[in-house]
Amino acid sequence: MKVTRLRKLRLEKGLSLETVASDNQVSPQVMSFYENLHRTPRLEIYRRLEQYYNCTEDLLEIVEIPDDTILGMNTKTF
Repeated sequence: MKVTRLRKLRLEKGLSLETVASDNQVSPQVMSFYENLHRTPRLEIYRRLEQYYNCTEDLLEIVEIPDDTILGMNTKTF
């Protein structure tokens, strides 16, 4: 399955969309928009997300993850 690195990192860490959104001072809906490339985060928020995930790679890049990564998660994903 292809997803953004932003979503992949959240799933790998077992975090809910609501948790990541709250921790980064955005709504869950906006966070979902970022993960699904419906909206691009402002630079300030993008940098905050880089620090949050300790990641310097492109967070909006499309990456491949195994289908069972999502099926095995107990998190709400929009």
